Amino acid sequence: LVLRLLTNELKQVVGSDQDPDAEMLIGKLKRITRYTELLMASFDIMKEGMDYDSYNTFRTSLAPASGFQSVAFRYIEMYCTPLENLINAKGKERLPANPTMEDLLDNLYWKDAGLDRKTGKKSLTLRQFETKYGSELSALSNRMDGQTLFHKAKIHLDNSELVKLLKDFDYLYNVAWPMVHLSTASKYLDSKGENKEATGGSEWKKYLHPAHQQRVFFPFLWEKESILDYKFEKGK
Repeated sequence: LVLRLLTNELKQVVGSDQDPDAEMLIGKLKRITRYTELLMASFDIMKEGMDYDSYNTFRTSLAPASGFQSVAFRYIEMYCTPLENLINAKGKERLPANPTMEDLLDNLYWKDAGLDRKTGKKSLTLRQFETKYGSELSALSNRMDGQTLFHKAKIHLDNSELVKLLKDFDYLYNVAWPMVHLSTASKYLDSKGENKEATGGSEWKKYLHPAHQQRVFFPFLWEKESILDYKFEKGK
């Protein structure tokens, strides 16, 4: 439900050929930020609301699905920023000098969670995901070319309130939220030294930690500071 609320707000921003004004963007970003905080709070409830054995009994029914590989996250990312900002440092090293849209899609950060780059072998989760959503995401990436929140917001950087909201959202979604997810996973998968595998089969510690992914939606806002060092101040 929270991801649908996020998606609904973003679609209203990127769904028009006309660029929204700063006031409209500010209103949408305030909502988007609140929904992202709600997403984080929902994991806090799960983290504290289930005991170790109950959670690990429940999670076995999810395999081979993976919550963080949900297509809803892919929609949000593609609405927010160009594909090149969804590729981690190693992925960018693999890109040719003039990458095509297909090159960018093949190297998105989240594919590393289900693809052995040395052997080319894909996990069951990734194979099933690509079969169901691959064509749809490819079409969406083409529709969003030059139309993302990144592009809509960049023309209003003289508005300090908007800039702060963009930084808040970027930090909450790409740093704070993954850390909440990582903390929850650590409690149930590693707190007894068992180092359980994620339901989707990924190396979840490396996959979730923002220091490894170095993903930002709006890199033009972080030229003088690191998003990892940002201090989020709610309501300011």
